[in-house]
Amino acid sequence: MKNLIIAVLVCCSAMTATAQETLSFGPVVGVNFSKISDVNNSEFNTGFAGGAQLVYSNVNNWGLGAALLYSQEGVN
Repeated sequence: MKNLIIAVLVCCSAMTATAQETLSFGPVVGVNFSKISDVNNSEFNTGFAGGAQLVYSNVNNWGLGAALLYSQEGVN
């Protein structure tokens, strides 16, 4: 059993040693258009959407990300 655990740890450490790890950070920017339905004389209201995101990936095409976003919505 002890040999099996050691073999698994060696294999896992070899996989992480060859994996390319990246940490990326970037902005998120956009625009919102909102309108209340079923209300007479309502118009579209334009709002700002933005924030930042952080993505960590250790293999190609897979990663874990987090974002902090602000979205301005509403109608007049």
